[in-house]
Amino acid sequence: AASRTMALAGVTLAVSPGEHVCVLGGNGSGKSTLARLCNGSIVPSRGSVTVEGIDTGGGGRSRDEAAHLVGFVRQDPTDQLVSSSVFDEVAFGPMNLGLAEGEVRGRVAGALGACGLAGYERRGVGELSGGELQRLAIAGVLAMEPAYLVLDEACAHLDGPSRAAVRSLLGDAAAAGRGIVEVTHDVDDILHADRVVVLEAGEVTWSGTPQALLCSDEAISASRLPSDLRLRCYSLLARHGADPAALDGAGPLLREARRLGALDRLRGLLRGDGPTGRAGFPSGESGQGLRLDGVTVDFEECRALDGVSLDVPPGDVMLVAGPSGSGKTTLARVAAALLAPDGGTASASGSPVVPGRVGFSFQRSVDQLFCDTVIDDVSFGPSNLGLGPEKAREAAVGALGRLGVPEGLWGRSPFALSGGQARRVALAGILALDPPALVLDEPTAGLDGSGRRFLHALVRGLAEEGRPVMVVSHDVDEWVEVADEVVLLRGGRVAWRGPVAQAVAGVRPYRAAGIEPPLAASLREALAGG
Repeated sequence: AASRTMALAGVTLAVSPGEHVCVLGGNGSGKSTLARLCNGSIVPSRGSVTVEGIDTGGGGRSRDEAAHLVGFVRQDPTDQLVSSSVFDEVAFGPMNLGLAEGEVRGRVAGALGACGLAGYERRGVGELSGGELQRLAIAGVLAMEPAYLVLDEACAHLDGPSRAAVRSLLGDAAAAGRGIVEVTHDVDDILHADRVVVLEAGEVTWSGTPQALLCSDEAISASRLPSDLRLRCYSLLARHGADPAALDGAGPLLREARRLGALDRLRGLLRGDGPTGRAGFPSGESGQGLRLDGVTVDFEECRALDGVSLDVPPGDVMLVAGPSGSGKTTLARVAAALLAPDGGTASASGSPVVPGRVGFSFQRSVDQLFCDTVIDDVSFGPSNLGLGPEKAREAAVGALGRLGVPEGLWGRSPFALSGGQARRVALAGILALDPPALVLDEPTAGLDGSGRRFLHALVRGLAEEGRPVMVVSHDVDEWVEVADEVVLLRGGRVAWRGPVAQAVAGVRPYRAAGIEPPLAASLREALAGG
């Protein structure tokens, strides 16, 4: 039996060349530990991990050989990027293998081409978008020509097109004979997998095909996948006999529904999937919430925001979405007084925003964690505001309880937590400050399905307490069931704004913003047209 200190307990997993295996499970179930074992970053306390017959725990040369055979891609690409230019980054691995210059250049060209980055050789790493950075990290791994790829939630921070590009890349890698182990919380990632493995409390509790998982309520529950419209649609059609690989996108999904005579059932899912936010906007008193008026931000090479004006009334949840590079994170940072605009103003409750006045959640939770223990980290903010040790701890305990962080983790280092646990601790640090307004940048990245449902309810509850809440996310599908209004950015400007009911009625707003429409909007428009 597994003890509470075991990250993994008696796990057996075999991956063949050319096989794509997705690993699912809740936060803290052992997924990242499994991924690190696969490439020899860590070695097991008991049992063994072998790659092409080489034991990763053998030490010395054998461990290095095993590591060369298994390329590892982390959730955050910046954790593994070491160079300032694209060419140097991809060349770093092959050069350390002692390859000749011509061989290095050939590998760099091939890896960049495979990742859709051909012609980027002279670009600076700092110039790339988040999606480009993730593909660059994969290119650096591919240039080593590993036999296997291990990805630990590599798409968690990416928008739709970037995720699609990575999925296509993985399909090509598997077709070329590379074995793939992909840790994920995204149901779209499993559609083209050969096998799905579910971890619970460090043990493999289920294994089977994507179709078998989608047909099993028990497996779906254990997987901790977000129970959103996509999962419900895929599960419905899989139970009618559809191949999951044929369900990738609204068009293919509708074709399968028609072929299988399941259109009426699909319409029923959409009728039960309406938004829960208030139908109209704005609902609060103008100027008393979180307000941006004519905000402009210039960087060296571009105008990131161009005269953006928004008003989030008290009690409302505003979803801000848009393509990569549209200015979402810049907007969030201005709203929280972490970036001074070059023009325009930002205010909360009628006063100019100042640091700490607006609670801000970073995309990467580790960017706001820094103390030795969880309780110290969450206590730091209240203490910094002048509360004594007892009151600061009281505020921290209340926030940790509200975020569902168990007391057993309070004395641990925040850097020893799973990604989902660290996310909750970072959010607790914000709530401990009791801010009058909140800005959350990709707050569910790295959370499992239950964690996302918990956070959705938390955000809704914070708004109902009278706070304005701005949520920045690339996943419109996820947040339309929580938000009151939707703002779509494009090129640093507001391309569309409207109540959430309009945001899921059709695809026109997303065409205006230049992004892929959410599944709900695409299906509704297609079904309305017959």
